[in-house]
Amino acid sequence: MTIETRKLRIIERLLKKTDTDLIDKVESLLNADEKKVSESLKKYSGIWTKEEADEMTEIIADGCESIDHADW
Repeated sequence: MTIETRKLRIIERLLKKTDTDLIDKVESLLNADEKKVSESLKKYSGIWTKEEADEMTEIIADGCESIDHADW
């Protein structure tokens, strides 16, 4: 069974539940998982100077916002 199938089955089961405590626990679990990702990214906060960040923003804009149709 694929992960997508498992998630859909869990969602289907959750939709039938009316226990607010259970729904609160599921929501809390999902929020905690998102918080872990956010916390793990905090260590990178502030490692670039403003100039370095501006340069990286420009590089991304130049390199990612244009399409080279020959690559397709």
